[in-house]
Amino acid sequence: MWTIPISRYIPITPIHWSLLLRPTIGWQRSLTVTLADLAHEAWVLREPGSASRHVAEQALRAHQVPWQLRLALPSNEAIKQAVMAGVGIGMVSRLAVTSEAQDGRLRIVSVCDFQVERQFSIVRRKDARLPAPAEAFLSLLYRPC
Repeated sequence: MWTIPISRYIPITPIHWSLLLRPTIGWQRSLTVTLADLAHEAWVLREPGSASRHVAEQALRAHQVPWQLRLALPSNEAIKQAVMAGVGIGMVSRLAVTSEAQDGRLRIVSVCDFQVERQFSIVRRKDARLPAPAEAFLSLLYRPC
C-alpha cells in the first residue's frame, strides 16, 4: 500500500444541513418544528457507510431523537424524490435543495435547537502542482465571505 504526501489539509466553509418535508402534510406546514415533532417519524437517509448518513445519525442520537429509517438511498437526488413522494422526511445539504424549495416541491424547515453541519476540507498533494483553473477555483474557496 502506498501513501500520498500531503502538503496541506485546509478546512473550508461548513455545509449546513436541512430538514426536508413534503409541503402539505400535518404538522409539517409549520416553518419551525421541535425535536419532539420529529420523534418516531419515518426518515429517508443516505446508505449505510456514507459520511452523510453518519452526520445525520450522529445528530439525531446526540439530541436523543427516537427515529426510524424507512428507506436508505444512494444519492441526495433520490432522497429528495422520495420525500416529495411522501415516503418520509429527509436531511440533506441545504445547497442540494435550493431549486426544489424555491418552487415549492420541498419545504426546508428549521428545527429548534437542532443545527447540523458537515465540515469539508481540501487535501493537496505535496509533490503536485495544480493547473491554473484548479488554483483559481481553490482561491475562491479560501476567500473569506
